Amino acid sequence: MGKFDQAVAAFRKSAEIGEKIDDKRHLAMVLNSLGGVQQRMGKFDEAVAAFRKSAEIGEKIDDKRHLAMVLNSLGGVQQRMGKFDEAAATFQRSYELLVKLDDQRGQAMVLNSLGGVSSDRQIRRAAAAFQKV
Repeated sequence: MGKFDQAVAAFRKSAEIGEKIDDKRHLAMVLNSLGGVQQRMGKFDEAVAAFRKSAEIGEKIDDKRHLAMVLNSLGGVQQRMGKFDEAAATFQRSYELLVKLDDQRGQAMVLNSLGGVSSDRQIRRAAAAFQKV
């Protein structure tokens, strides 16, 4: 079993315990970590599922800081999947939360991510136009 597989197994076990003891804050953080490892493994659909579940929990417990963080992670995997419109919308939602929290460092980070999505869109459009020639 590789290091990433070991991490996934540990996060899943930790998530089971979090569910068993009904610790939603812990579960939200573990799912965010699990999604990050799955993204690094190239398991994008699984990462999206983990990030979305983490975001749902963050909303339920009204943890805006966690929600903004996990939305940024979700937007990143959507961007890697080439789903630029979804990624931009997700990053925008994260940004709006960070504005409400007056988290300027977080805002700068998410604006950088939004810029990356815009750049990726332009590259994809240019490549598509070039292929038509």
